[in-house]
Amino acid sequence: TEIYTLSLHDALPICTLKQTNHLRALISALTKGVVPHAWTTLYRVPPSFSAARWLVDFGARLRQFASLDVNAYGTAPWSVAIGLLFTPHAFITATRQAAAKANGWSLESLSLRAEVDSGKASNASFVVSQLSSVAATWRDGALRAEGAMLNALPSIRFTWTPEQHASQTKNAALPLYLDTTRRDFLLEVALPADPAANFVERGACIV
Repeated sequence: TEIYTLSLHDALPICTLKQTNHLRALISALTKGVVPHAWTTLYRVPPSFSAARWLVDFGARLRQFASLDVNAYGTAPWSVAIGLLFTPHAFITATRQAAAKANGWSLESLSLRAEVDSGKASNASFVVSQLSSVAATWRDGALRAEGAMLNALPSIRFTWTPEQHASQTKNAALPLYLDTTRRDFLLEVALPADPAANFVERGACIV
C-alpha cells in the first residue's frame, strides 16, 4: 500500500477554497463514507461501493491505465482487466476497428472468438484477465456446471475474425457482465463446455 503525505504548504490552497454547494455535498458524503453523487456519474461501479472502496477501485483503474502501452497492442503480451476500464464498451469497439484497419477487413464481417490465452499475440486480438465465472467452473479445458458461485477463470484471448473464417466448434455462450450486479452486459463469451451442462438453468455468466 502506497502512503502519500501532504504538507501544510500543500494543504493551504485546499483549506482556503471557497465553500460551494458542490464542495459541501462532497464533504457531507465523504464524512458519511458514501460515494458522492457527482462521482457516480463518471463510470459504473456497484451501488454497494463505499467511498473507501471507490477510492481503492479508482486507484486500480489509474494504475492499469498508466501501465497500458497502446503502441504495443497486438505485438506483445497485452492484457486488461475489463472491469477496471473507464469505458469498456468503447474499448471493445476500438479493438474491432483496429483489427479491421490492420487487416483490411470490413467491420460488418467481424465476429469475436474467445479462447483461453496461449500467449500468442496478434493485431486482431486482446487478452482479458481477472475474470470469474458465476455458477460454472473451468476444469480440464472446458466449462462445467459445478463449483462455488464465483470461480476464477484463466485469462481469455478475444480475437476478431471474419465470419467466413470463424471457428465452427460448438461452445457454450455465456454473457460477460461488467460486475456481479449484472447491470451492464458487455458481450457473449463462447468457450468449450461440458455438453451435458445446463448453464442457462443455473444462471451462469462471466464477470
